[in-house]
Amino acid sequence: MDMTLVEHMWIAVAVQIGLAGILGLRGAGVAAVMVFLGREIAQNEYEALRLPEFADMNLATLPWWAGLRHGWALGSVLDVAAPALACCLVALLWHAWQRWR
Repeated sequence: MDMTLVEHMWIAVAVQIGLAGILGLRGAGVAAVMVFLGREIAQNEYEALRLPEFADMNLATLPWWAGLRHGWALGSVLDVAAPALACCLVALLWHAWQRWR
């Protein structure tokens, strides 16, 4: 198992809990997941620069959609999906606990 998934989940949950007082639990979870989504898009932009169709470009001239369209392997999808699931679970457990209390 790739340990970056576990690390990303813990980091996302820590960010969610840290920002919950400011943004609310759901908003903080979305903010935490967007950090990882932006990171994966940026990494995929660098990968797209290696493709022949973008060989004569740099990051400034790369089309805006290149990081969304190229480079999405299972690992990069899971690097976003795992923190999203962890933040959803934290929010669901918190709301269930609040209702039960």
